[in-house]
Parts: sequence; structure tokens; C-alpha cells
Amino acid sequence: MSNAKLISRRRLILNAFNKYWHRPSFLLVTAALLGAMTVFGFAPFYFYCLPLITLFVLCWLLCRSQTPSHAFFLGLCFGLGMYVAGLSWMLTTLHEFGEMPLWLAYLSTAILCLYLASFTALATWIAAYVRALWCLPFAWGLADWLRGYIGGGFPWLTMGYTQVPGGLFSSYLPVAGVYGLSIILVGVVVTFLYALCGTGRRRWVGALSMTAIVALGMGLQYVSWTTEGDPVRVSLLQGNISQQTKWSVEQSKQIILSYLDLMQQADAEVMVLPETAFPIYLSQAMGKTKDKLMALAFEKHADILVGMLDWQDAGATRQKFNAVVNYGVSGLQVQHKTHLVPFGEFVPLSFLFSPIYQHWFHMPHNDFSVGQVKQLFLLGANNVAVSICYDDLFGADLAEYAREASYIVSVSNGAWFGNSVGLEQYLQFSQARAIENQKMIARASNNGITAFIDKNGEVLVRAAKNKALTLNYTVDSYQGSTLYSRCKDAIFYILELIGLICIASRLISVKKNSQIDGSCV
Repeated sequence: MSNAKLISRRRLILNAFNKYWHRPSFLLVTAALLGAMTVFGFAPFYFYCLPLITLFVLCWLLCRSQTPSHAFFLGLCFGLGMYVAGLSWMLTTLHEFGEMPLWLAYLSTAILCLYLASFTALATWIAAYVRALWCLPFAWGLADWLRGYIGGGFPWLTMGYTQVPGGLFSSYLPVAGVYGLSIILVGVVVTFLYALCGTGRRRWVGALSMTAIVALGMGLQYVSWTTEGDPVRVSLLQGNISQQTKWSVEQSKQIILSYLDLMQQADAEVMVLPETAFPIYLSQAMGKTKDKLMALAFEKHADILVGMLDWQDAGATRQKFNAVVNYGVSGLQVQHKTHLVPFGEFVPLSFLFSPIYQHWFHMPHNDFSVGQVKQLFLLGANNVAVSICYDDLFGADLAEYAREASYIVSVSNGAWFGNSVGLEQYLQFSQARAIENQKMIARASNNGITAFIDKNGEVLVRAAKNKALTLNYTVDSYQGSTLYSRCKDAIFYILELIGLICIASRLISVKKNSQIDGSCV
């Protein structure tokens, strides 16, 4: 092809772009594509820089939005693109395992994605309403935090996770946690945009702020928060029990026997079974089952952590809990799950959604109660923090008692995800918890991903998915705690308080002077 034809074709493309790029529909589609691309920053892709690029383009689009409502829809489309692409595994959970009709599974997933995207839209609307792009990091952090707590919380795909485990800014996790890191990531993008496109004082303030954030992040990489102690031999048992047969009464005995066989392959001081590995109640495991477990534990001089159900009387009612129970040389110890999966383990707004459960959605054990007390397990000479599945997504609650732990044990049942990216995303959340607390994590899952994670979030060894096996490894214990372990989300709250004060001040200025500069940059 001749140079003249190439130049002509490029001109046609540029002319078409210049003709359509400023149209609202084109910008909204672009925002949705940017959101979908952001998913590649999460597991299993780990393109750490890509979310910074997509956020930069989103900020650039926001600077050209004509009204707050337009900015709202830009954020909504960005969020929809990200959640539709990142939560596609929901269809597997709802349709294949929850036996929900396919049409309703699609509708439910779409409604969930729209709900989650509304928080992103709220953040972009706030920035546009006060006519200041520098408000976006604080608004984004607030939106992520609200999404993680309203209605039991669904803090999936929080922006801070895109730096886990090896991103440049992951060093902020032991200081500010994942919500604080969300503010920092969006802040880097905004300050870079000010440095490029700002005028006068805004340009050099943006450049200095961006340089300071990057420099501090690089410096934090060299901070040693915890010190290494004595190693502990740990075995993780992956039963690979089918979700379709897991709760079958006829299969419960065979499931328990299969785990007892896997225990024979263990060579460890601590054995860890997945969430609800034994499909029975603690009270049912006090006879022959307990005798077998205790005999095996004393034979190997080990502790055995078993996921099972538990119940307690509460007045006239009986409360059911998702629990981890320790049998072995360190004595009987019990931990209840403190965060339940909305619609999976409890039904929010039951007056509204109970009819759907009764007719179209069949999820076993959707009436769990929330565990009220977290406690460390004393296993041998080590305090051990235990996180049960969905608890992994709530870093502040785990940090509260992980600071006194030597290492962390995480148990889950990944069968709900099938073979989707949901398994890898869940593993990334555990990696973030390891970095926040600078402690190793031993993670046991029913069918995957069973793995040992070091204090920097790197996976040291992982088991093959969908296979019954025992994974043996030596875990390093650690003493000491990170700033995040001691203060939890305090740094995030301080940043948000400063941001909200500045936003309120800016809003007052906008109200007093309607002629104030409307440029976001």
C-alpha cells in the first residue's frame, strides 16, 4: 500500500474520531469499554498498570463532561463494564449451583452489576458536582467503602486489589489497607492529569503530589514490619467434593471418611480442612467422629482444623453458624464466621426476596447467623488467626486480631465458582490480607485454590484445582504488626475526613459564586 493511501486512511480515521468522540453516546460506550479493560488489572491477569491507564482516560472524559448527570452516567457505564466483565462467574453460581432459571440468573446478575456500578457513578457525580477533579479520589474511596458495608457488603473488585501482589503501590497496604489504596491509586491518576493538563499552580502542585506518592510507595517497600519466628509444618487438605453432593445426607459419612484418608498423607503439626468440609453439626461430631479425629491428632501430635456447622440456642430460637473447630493436642476451639455472603448465607430484605428463594433459587443453608466474637486459636506455641471464606474480604476485621497472630489460616469452599476467574479473584483477596498484616497465610479450599501465601502476597505453592490431595509446606511464623494491623482503617478515615472537609469547602464556594471556574482540572 502506498504512503499516500496510508495517509488518506489515517485522515479518515482521525476525521471520524473527531466527529464522534464528543458525542455522549460515544463517550458512554468508551467508559464501559474502559471499565471492562480494568478487569485485567485483577487476578488472574495482574496487569498492574492497566487500571491506572483506564482511570486516567476516565478522568479525561470527566473533565469534558458537560453536566454532573453526564458524569454520573460516565461513572455508571465504567462500573457496568467492570462488574459485568469481572462478575461473569455469578451466572455459574446462580444457574448451575443455585438452580435458578437462566433468564433470571442473567437478570439477577445484571441488577447486581447495576447496583455496584451506582457507587462508581456516585463518585464521578460528586467530582463533577463540585467542579473539581481532585475530589474524585476521596469520593471513589468513600464509594468503595460504602459498597463494602451496605446490606452486609459486597467489596468485590475494589480498585486497590489491582496492585496485589506485585504492583508498585501495594506497599501502601500495610499502612492504609485496600480502601486507602483505592484513594491513593485514583489520587496518582488525578495528580498526573493535573501535572499534564493543569495551569499555573495546579500543574506544579499536581506534579509534586504525584512524585511524593510514588516516592513514598517506593520507600515503603523497604520497611520491615514483622520479624520471622519459628517455622511450623502445616498440611492443607483439598477434598474436591462436588457441590451437588456435598449436602447429601447419604454422602456425609463417605465425605468424612475421604478426609480421614487425606489426613493419613499429612506430615504436619497443623492440618487444615476447608470450609464446611464436614457436612454435619458440631454436636453430631462428638461421638465416633470426634474419637477418630482425636486419635489421629494424638498419633501425629497435631491439631486438626475442621470446617463444619454449629448451632446455639438463643432463647426460643436456634442459631446456626458456619464454623471452624480445632480437634487435637491443643484442645477443642471454635470460631464462627462473622461475615455472611448476601443471598448465599442469609437473605437481606427477606420480605422482598423470600419468594424468589422459595420458587426459583435453591441455595442450601441460607439462614446462617453472624458470629459475634473473633478469637485467636492457640495451636502449640503459636496464636493463629482463622478467616472463614467471605471474612477474607473484610481486611479491617481480620487485622484487628491478626496482629497478635503468628500466621493466618483461611478456609473456603470455591466450588461455587466452578472453573471461572472467581477462584483467582478470591485468591487475590487472600494475598491482600497477607500483605496488610505481613503474615503468611495457609489457605485451604474444597476444590481450589489451595495455597500457601508469603507475607508479601506471593503464592509460594498451590495445589492443582479439582483434585483431592494433601498439600504439605513449612509456614514461617512472624511476630510484630503493621500500622494497618494496629490502626485498621484509621488512615483511610483520616484521608476521607480531610477530603470531605475540602469537598464541603469547595461546595460552599460553588454555591456562593456560580461563576467559579467550571473546569475540573
